[in-house]
Amino acid sequence: MKTGIFNGLKVRTILIVIFLTTFHILSAQQVKNVTFEQRDKKIAISYDIENENNLDTYDVKIYYSIDDGLFWIGPLQYISGDTGSEIKPGKAKIIIWDVLSETTNLIGNLQFKITAKVHYVMDKSYWKTFYQYMIGIKSGLNIAKQVGYMDDYSKSLVGFNIGVFHRFNGDGLVSIQQEILFDRKGSKYNLSEISYNNNNYTTYFDYLSINPIIVQINIRKTSPRIYPELGLSIGVLFNRNKIADSYDIVESEVEPLESGDYEQVNVQAFAGIGIIVYNRKNCISFSLRYCYGISGIYDNNGLSYYDSYQSDNIQKYNRGFSINMGILF
Repeated sequence: MKTGIFNGLKVRTILIVIFLTTFHILSAQQVKNVTFEQRDKKIAISYDIENENNLDTYDVKIYYSIDDGLFWIGPLQYISGDTGSEIKPGKAKIIIWDVLSETTNLIGNLQFKITAKVHYVMDKSYWKTFYQYMIGIKSGLNIAKQVGYMDDYSKSLVGFNIGVFHRFNGDGLVSIQQEILFDRKGSKYNLSEISYNNNNYTTYFDYLSINPIIVQINIRKTSPRIYPELGLSIGVLFNRNKIADSYDIVESEVEPLESGDYEQVNVQAFAGIGIIVYNRKNCISFSLRYCYGISGIYDNNGLSYYDSYQSDNIQKYNRGFSINMGILF
């Protein structure tokens, strides 16, 4: 049955066929009981969002179709009411659509599609039983080098890190994280301009890094949770290697570095940004950090090793970026 509405306007009369109206619901059946009615020159759409946790919020958008759902137009712009971001669950949610401001051609079988993307917020009881204390495993890449002496002849080494961590979420605003990682750092050197032998080589420094405190400020309390972080890392050196490509010998050789010339403990500070994506079953974290070496890698500023060459300070520091992904349980 065709019904004319909005007569008497300067634009042509709009015809809406309300013959078979279907409502397409997304978000795992959390949107229910969708109905609509004409209110003067507008359309009011009513719906419910069912969720046991009233703290969760939704991003609600609405689309329409006049060709049995073959093409969807939207999301609608000239709407008001319970639409947009941070919509809480509940019954009898109302969206008012100013049809004529949106379109002047609405002829056909009118259908609506409502989408509701959930942003999880944990209630206190659930938070304390699961999300307040979390442990996880993480791994990633170190893109760093040892800066300082001979810095002009070195470039970044891509190393890796892997380990476990513990996260205390507190009240949801401030989180504290602790980590134990295997951490590979080092540098690549090209000395072809100043040397004829062993002009290309790579140094590897393997640390057992203990990050005793990482402070995270949660900008968002819903998923995805975004936070800047600041922390301290104490690395215990347990392995050193130098892989050299000789100018005269094509094959590479591995040369252990003398332990007496290097600090066994390396201290770094780091700052970065992270994100945690979660629902009630899974948690995945991503982080990007810049690590700034506070203590040098050489014992006694390297003078004990290089005192036959010069008396200047030739200290080097581990500095660079770290990219990580973690899974929390």
